[in-house]
Amino acid sequence: MTVENPPLFAAEIADAVAAKLSRAAIWDEVQKTLVEWVALYATHTTAQPELKLPEEVTEFLEAEHDTDEKLKEAADVLIVLASQLTFEGYTIEDLANAVQEKLLVNLARTWQLNDTGTISHVKDVSENDESGVVSDIDILLDEL
Repeated sequence: MTVENPPLFAAEIADAVAAKLSRAAIWDEVQKTLVEWVALYATHTTAQPELKLPEEVTEFLEAEHDTDEKLKEAADVLIVLASQLTFEGYTIEDLANAVQEKLLVNLARTWQLNDTGTISHVKDVSENDESGVVSDIDILLDEL
């Protein structure tokens, strides 16, 4: 049986699958390029990519918000970090899996807003002032 004009939802599903495959292909290319970059980096220096990380983080923090420069500096941070992980034998998929696992852990935690405006997870609720403890991550994110 053939369908000349498939239902709209079928086209949307096809587009979503194509987009996901496209993203996967992009990350495969990123991984290949990182491996090449690390190989090149390793043959021209004895320094580890992690030694470059503080410089890149500083440049990211100093870049103006809402600019292309901010995004480029963020990319530099990720490239250096991913390069170090690749240098140590990890893959982009390993990193993605670790991020997913860590996000799930963080979502299950209780969080508190610190005086500095940052947040940290509560290690032992009995030691913390109940008024500073936020157990619903959505409320905490709204406050930030």
